[in-house]
Amino acid sequence: MAVEIHTDKEGKPAGDEKKIYKKLRTFNEKGYLVSQENFRPDNNRRHLENAVAKVVYSHDENGNIISRKNFGEDEEASTKVSDGNGVHEYRYTYQEYFTYDGKPILNECMYHRKEKGILPEPYDCALKIEHFGINGKPIEDKQGVYRTNLYYTGSYQVEADRQYYTLNEKFIASEREVYYTNNPFGNQTLDAKYETKEGKEVLVFKYEYKYDEKNNPTLDAYYETKEGKEVLVSKTESKYDEKNNKTLDAYYETEEGKEVLVSKTESKYDEKNNQTFFAKTIGEDEVLEEKTTVDYRLESYSAAVTQYEPEIKQIQVKLNQTKDESEKKSLNQKLEDLKKEFESKKKKYTLTEEKFGKNEKLESASYKLLFFNPRGPAEKRLMRVDLDRFYRPVKVGFEEE
Repeated sequence: MAVEIHTDKEGKPAGDEKKIYKKLRTFNEKGYLVSQENFRPDNNRRHLENAVAKVVYSHDENGNIISRKNFGEDEEASTKVSDGNGVHEYRYTYQEYFTYDGKPILNECMYHRKEKGILPEPYDCALKIEHFGINGKPIEDKQGVYRTNLYYTGSYQVEADRQYYTLNEKFIASEREVYYTNNPFGNQTLDAKYETKEGKEVLVFKYEYKYDEKNNPTLDAYYETKEGKEVLVSKTESKYDEKNNKTLDAYYETEEGKEVLVSKTESKYDEKNNQTFFAKTIGEDEVLEEKTTVDYRLESYSAAVTQYEPEIKQIQVKLNQTKDESEKKSLNQKLEDLKKEFESKKKKYTLTEEKFGKNEKLESASYKLLFFNPRGPAEKRLMRVDLDRFYRPVKVGFEEE
């Protein structure tokens, strides 16, 4: 059994983005996941998502999940329920799959994963998915789909052709998904979905990613098909300095066939990679929304960077590598908490901070002066003066060094 608990910095119960405080997972003697329950922060009632409070799994001898059943929010979470798609049980078939002439189909996805010694993740490499109701009989979901056939057209499950059928074996539609393609550095460069309409393969959506020679992401673009044409919906372009610090983020959207600048952020850094300038503008006219200039107490600030940045990068690497949604949520929460803590440290070690609003009018300013404490030559104190937009002092005080 494994328990995942979300708390705030004071250790009090705190739900994640789905208001889940605790996740209770149960495993069998082989280490296979057999159930998962989600609880709210009061810990007395289960978290419901599409009426489902508990999910129970069954496996084949190889550990592949072959059944997933949904249960509701009674005391034992034993009442059978259907999810938001109208399905109580999903059944997955992996190897027992044949063509119309009775010949077995080679599961390329399973073959390549086993060849590399990689265990398939839940649902990976399934060749058939079927839907069943609370009474155990086959049903169609809310889209009218009873069975989905999958044909893997790329190694390691990077592409799959999906075909959908009704209960009476009537073909509904087919689509192709490109889960990802990678560059030589292992970064994702494409994520796309296609549908077959009137015998032609049509793009539904596509995400395209590009990188510079140092492997920094420079383009994140989203495309859709509109009126039979593949069109750019939105994109973000990024630039970096020679030390790989991001200096520009420009976000565009397509309006009436033209790329329009929505927002832009610019940053500058000192020789120790500390951010010394930040500005955000809005629209084609680049109207200034925010500008900040900072100066740091370098020794203390650098120590904070050394402490936090490696851990932040380590979590980001794990996020890019995992496909497990529950693990992603947990890592995202840790990353968010760590970044907040890091930002508070950076703010503490900031000597000068000025914030400007529209038309570059000063909104607020904070200046700090480090001097020796009269109580003893070995002690230092930090005096802080906060000013309003008219440069009038609004707060004067001391901070601990």
